[in-house]
Amino acid sequence: MTASPKFHRFSRLTVALLACSLLGACSELDQFLRPDAKPETDQPKATRTAKTLLRQGHACCNLRYAGDLISETAYGQQSFIAAGTPVLIRRLDGRQAEVEIDGKPMRIAGDGSRSPAAFEQWLTRLIVAEDPRSKLQAYPPAVRMAITKGQVFKGMTREQVSMALGPPPGDAADNAAQSRYWWANYVPVYVHWDKVGNLVRLTGAAEAVAALSYKSR
Repeated sequence: MTASPKFHRFSRLTVALLACSLLGACSELDQFLRPDAKPETDQPKATRTAKTLLRQGHACCNLRYAGDLISETAYGQQSFIAAGTPVLIRRLDGRQAEVEIDGKPMRIAGDGSRSPAAFEQWLTRLIVAEDPRSKLQAYPPAVRMAITKGQVFKGMTREQVSMALGPPPGDAADNAAQSRYWWANYVPVYVHWDKVGNLVRLTGAAEAVAALSYKSR
């Protein structure tokens, strides 16, 4: 006498329950009850925030740093890694990325108020696939020189200023009338734009404005 399909299903369920209770194989039971579900090893875990990447890219712009840290709240007076420098992202953990730049291990950290997902989005603005140096070479000589010095001057576009100073900290709108940068702790510098997105002037502490203003000879 042939057993019915219902009997077979009942028998398989009994075996699965026994395995779950005796061997802790509850994931197999879950697969039996939900055959369309992906195995646990293929599903992202909400509690796992760290992951390993091997993504090769380029610095979108001049990236200010202190020690081994590139921070979203970096200061204009700091040294910088030149736009287009190759960057290898080795590990992403919450709001911080471990990277390698010119063979040197470094860290990139975002604003503490960002979520890990928002930090990843911000990171994609800093590390880009296309080398910006090809675009840099197409700029007029004065613009190229200003960017290589980490400075700006009247008439530069938003793109050119961002390449020189980095993206403005925070989430300022791309069409904002002004962008705030930091020269030092509690020492802001403001970039003012005209309606078409060209730099009009810098304002802030005289020392900071002078240091960030490019003057051709």
